[in-house]
Amino acid sequence: MSYELTSDSGILSAVKEGLGFGSCTDKDDFLTALIQGVIEIFNTHTNRSFAEKKKFTYERFIDRGELIDKITLPYAPIASITSIQSQDGLIIYSQTDQDFKIDSEAGIIIFSGYLTQRMMLKIIGKYGGDDIPADVGIAILTQTLLIYDKRNSMGLRGSSGGDGSVTYTEQLKILEMNQGLIDKYRLI
Repeated sequence: MSYELTSDSGILSAVKEGLGFGSCTDKDDFLTALIQGVIEIFNTHTNRSFAEKKKFTYERFIDRGELIDKITLPYAPIASITSIQSQDGLIIYSQTDQDFKIDSEAGIIIFSGYLTQRMMLKIIGKYGGDDIPADVGIAILTQTLLIYDKRNSMGLRGSSGGDGSVTYTEQLKILEMNQGLIDKYRLI
C-alpha cells in the first residue's frame, strides 16, 4: 500500500505501516508528536516551514544612498505578504499597485524601483508551504522510524575516568541521507 507523503497524515500512515501497526490507533498521539518533532528539526535546519503557515514581521532600516530594489527575507517559502510599510506608516507598498513582486520559494521581495527614502521598512506576512515535498516526506518518515526504533536506547549516558564521572544526554544524529536533503533545502 502506498501513501501520499506530502502531509502529516500521510507520513503517520506510512510510519504506522513501517512499524507494522496497521489500523491500530493506540500509539497515534505518540507517533504524531514524533513526526511533528522531526518536521520541526527540518524546519529549524533549513530555515523553512514545511506544511505550516507561520506569521512573521521583518524590519529593515533603509538608509539614504542605498540602492535597494529587493530584500531577501529570512523566511521561505513566502505564503503571503500582509503589508509593507515604513514604520511611521507614511509609505505603503501594495502588490495590487505592482509596487513589488514576490519570489515565494526563495523568500525575496522585488520592488518595482529602488527604495530611496531613509526609513525603517516593516514587512508583515506569512511563510510556509501548503505541502511537505515528497523527498522531505520520505526523509521525515525515515528519521521518525529511526527515532522510534532507538527510543528505548536513547537517554542518559555516563563516562568516568581520572578524577570523576560525567553524565550526559545522548544526541540522536540525523541520518546522512537526510542531512544531504536538509543541505539541499537550506535557505541562508
